[in-house]
Amino acid sequence: MNPNKIIISCDTTIALSKEQILERGYNVIPLNAIVDGVEYHDTVDINANKLSDLMRKGAKVSTSTPTIIEIEEYFDKLFKETNANFIIHFTISSKLSSMFSLFTRVCEEKYGDKVIVVDSYSICNYIDQEVALAVKLANEGHDVDYIVNQIKETLIGTGEIVFIPDSLTYLKRGGRISPAVATIANLIGVIPILNFKDGEVGKKGVTRTAKKAFLNALREWESSIDNFKDNYSLVIMSSDDAVEEKVNKVAEILKEYAPGMAYCTSRISLNVTAHTGPGTIGLGYMKKI
Repeated sequence: MNPNKIIISCDTTIALSKEQILERGYNVIPLNAIVDGVEYHDTVDINANKLSDLMRKGAKVSTSTPTIIEIEEYFDKLFKETNANFIIHFTISSKLSSMFSLFTRVCEEKYGDKVIVVDSYSICNYIDQEVALAVKLANEGHDVDYIVNQIKETLIGTGEIVFIPDSLTYLKRGGRISPAVATIANLIGVIPILNFKDGEVGKKGVTRTAKKAFLNALREWESSIDNFKDNYSLVIMSSDDAVEEKVNKVAEILKEYAPGMAYCTSRISLNVTAHTGPGTIGLGYMKKI
């Protein structure tokens, strides 16, 4: 047996479907969503489409961290099934959730240095990129310190996402904007632009159309980042299948403004959609590896 066998792990903020997780062979712990008082587990008994459908019907949604028992059961099973010596586990950004501190505390107490918890400072497809690189490096035989340092030096903090929510309802419920601001915004016909950068979500401005917001973001990125079109790729994010038309429209913007620039599509993770609401669309850039 390899005395330094390293397994890579993450949570469902990676925003992949159950089928994609199985196809890639990833080890993923489900996060929890509470819908009208009923607890669900992401990719197990709920997914992005089901959550968005429930939210559109008026369901009250919140998220919660896995319990200590769920965390320990997950890692115990992973060690047993893989015969791993070490596990590197990526969590959602610590600026958005207590997951990193919770997993760090639980794993230090039970597993010592056998489980290394990494703050991804990321969400969605960006965690997928970190996990994919970590898996590659582990398969090449690199040790834990090298893998973690490479992720931190090459990927963490290198991307940004601009989000356009479809409605102000869920931002208001979650306290992201005040009821007064929501009322005024609805009256004058504008919606807030949210951005994810350096591990946290902030308000970037307001817009009347998503197209204008995304074009402004593309121009800003190209003017402020050296060799932007050569060194970065783009990702179009959506909350659920019902916004496919919006995704196609953003793709048309990219073909017109950034012809030849690589882009992919990705789902917005369930725990992010729970706060931004169904119908949310996003555009981000990520560093090429």
